[in-house]
Amino acid sequence: KNKGLEQVSTRIFGSNCLLDTLDFTIPTLPPPFTLAALWFEQSPGVWMTYGGIVPAAGYQYGITPSRNQDPLNGVTTYDLALISKHILGTASLDSPYKIIAADINQDGKVTTYDLLLLRKLILGITDTLPNGKSWRFIPTNYVFPNPNDPAHPTVPESVLVPNTFDTNWGDHRFIGIKIGDVDFSADPE
Repeated sequence: KNKGLEQVSTRIFGSNCLLDTLDFTIPTLPPPFTLAALWFEQSPGVWMTYGGIVPAAGYQYGITPSRNQDPLNGVTTYDLALISKHILGTASLDSPYKIIAADINQDGKVTTYDLLLLRKLILGITDTLPNGKSWRFIPTNYVFPNPNDPAHPTVPESVLVPNTFDTNWGDHRFIGIKIGDVDFSADPE
């Protein structure tokens, strides 16, 4: 809890009425030079700072965090057992975040194919997760319409900020979900 989640890239993109555009990624740098820092709390979530980079007033912009390091971080055979029980209906995963973590191929369903992909990762047959990312980030203020089926409708993984002349652009927080880690044992560093 309250540990920094390092190696997170942050893409900020958008445009304003003057046809200017904004599209850059704040790089991941080793501490103490990290420009984008995520702080990880399993509850209530993750919040992000942007190293003082603030889009000019009048911009409509979006913020998308991403991380794809160490796909095995927090992933064990215990996670396989928990996902298996969920699929069989003997012990459902008790959080929409756990269900999202169990959806290894990110197709909106937790199936035996997800188990196969996770087994291949644990056994070393593959060293990557589908879709090129090992973490997903969901805005903390997102309310799941159906927590038992969190992928429907599609879960947002960015924040879109409307065109505004308010220079106080806000504090946008995200919950970090380590794909495959349904017991939340991943080390956020």
